[in-house]
Amino acid sequence: MNGLNGADWRLAQTLVALLQTRSLSAAARLLGLSQPTVGRQLDALEAHLGTQLFSRSPQGLVPTASALDLQEPATQMASSWAAMERLAAGRAERVAGTVRLTASRVMSTFVMPRVLQTLRARHPDIVVELVATDAVQDLLRRDADIAVRMMRPTQNDVVARKVNDLGIGLYGSAAALAQRPPPRTIDELVQHDLVGLDRSDELIRGFAEHGVVVDKDAFAFRCDDHVALVFAVAAGLGLGFIAHTAAARLGLVEVKVPMPPLSLPIWLAAHQEVHTSRRIRLVMDVVAEVLGAMSLSSPSAPSSSSSSSVDPVSGAQ
Repeated sequence: MNGLNGADWRLAQTLVALLQTRSLSAAARLLGLSQPTVGRQLDALEAHLGTQLFSRSPQGLVPTASALDLQEPATQMASSWAAMERLAAGRAERVAGTVRLTASRVMSTFVMPRVLQTLRARHPDIVVELVATDAVQDLLRRDADIAVRMMRPTQNDVVARKVNDLGIGLYGSAAALAQRPPPRTIDELVQHDLVGLDRSDELIRGFAEHGVVVDKDAFAFRCDDHVALVFAVAAGLGLGFIAHTAAARLGLVEVKVPMPPLSLPIWLAAHQEVHTSRRIRLVMDVVAEVLGAMSLSSPSAPSSSSSSSVDPVSGAQ
């Protein structure tokens, strides 16, 4: 008798169903097929094996000795086929591929790794290309699929949602503040060693909004790279305005002077065709969920090293 190796594996499922039900109609219902289809499959299986598998009787189908001999291997084949179908269905539902995401250098360094860790745990088949830059990538030209921006996107054909705020505070290193008392007012602040921006006048305009006129000479160290500024403060080069989450990771000390809380909005943006890409939409949803749940707006942001603060009057930590 020929084996089952050369037969369609689905015929093994038919044989198992017939052995269980002893009826063409009942087997058809079990398999979700028509009765004539099950009958043709039985004929094909008997022709392939070169033996009769069932005899007809008023009580239904009666398995022959050959059919009973094949029950165990046929059951194993049917189970293997079902497992293959489940695996194939799972892979069809699994989202895979590459997504290009851009974020500022500070966000890419101090925030996005935690976000992407969650994404990878949930969807290991998605590969993220992170573009760490403070330049605005053009989503319309597909420089990136998703952008994490610190300002509301204004381009047409771009969908965006605000997911959180990135809180900013005045920080210094513990060693630097031990050598020089912290400032108590904004006027005292500008007399302190400060780190600031080089070509950008963002901080100069910020001081002007508080009625304090300064120029570049007010900053003892200048650099337009925000991550470099964070590490300059950590090295003791001066005080600087730094994201709370970055300061917490480096164990910097917050210095509080009378001024309104500072923060930047965090916007998540993508081309409007994101709705047609399940992969990009899924990544955007996970990033929005994780970013939105993070404590980024206050000094209590979770970190590997807790930040402390200095009272502007007493200097006590």
